[in-house]
Amino acid sequence: MGILNLGLQNCALERNVTEDEDKFKSCGSMAQIRDAIRKTPELKGTWESTIQPVQQIVKERFQRLTLKDIPFRTPEPVQYDENDQIQHHLQKLFPDLYLSKLLL
Repeated sequence: MGILNLGLQNCALERNVTEDEDKFKSCGSMAQIRDAIRKTPELKGTWESTIQPVQQIVKERFQRLTLKDIPFRTPEPVQYDENDQIQHHLQKLFPDLYLSKLLL
């Protein structure tokens, strides 16, 4: 984790402000943002367009890092529908698992 923190040193991260910003301001976590997008599906495109430049900056910074001369891998972020599939499979594999406690 320390190497990742070093990679983000002197890097300012801020997403662009959108016309739907008031709908996102009330959200205090990614889970709340996902809930807002589920309730209002047209927010999905807005959210993805504002967060994509931030993800790109972080990805570019992490791609420069190495540990013992091995570069860090930077996979693409999980999409919302993939996240739902992961939760569905986890629920099938572990029926007693309390999914709302997970940070997916």
